Amino acid sequence: MIHLIHFRSICQIIDQIRVYREHVYGFDADPGLQDTVKQRIREMSLHEVQDLASNNSINYTKMPSGSGLSGALRKMKGKLQSK
Repeated sequence: MIHLIHFRSICQIIDQIRVYREHVYGFDADPGLQDTVKQRIREMSLHEVQDLASNNSINYTKMPSGSGLSGALRKMKGKLQSK
């Protein structure tokens, strides 16, 4: 029963993402902004998520368990399973 509840919530999020992606936005593309965002994504992909967060938040403390995105996903999975 618990897995069904989690599965439903995940499906709802996926549906929201689909609706967002299918929506046509009425503004012109900005190539300069696109290049800047792509450059930032390339720069950030070389760093650990926890290290970036610790540099940008005074109250953040780095957790010893987990590594990068895989650690964050494990924590999220644990939180979903505990509900």
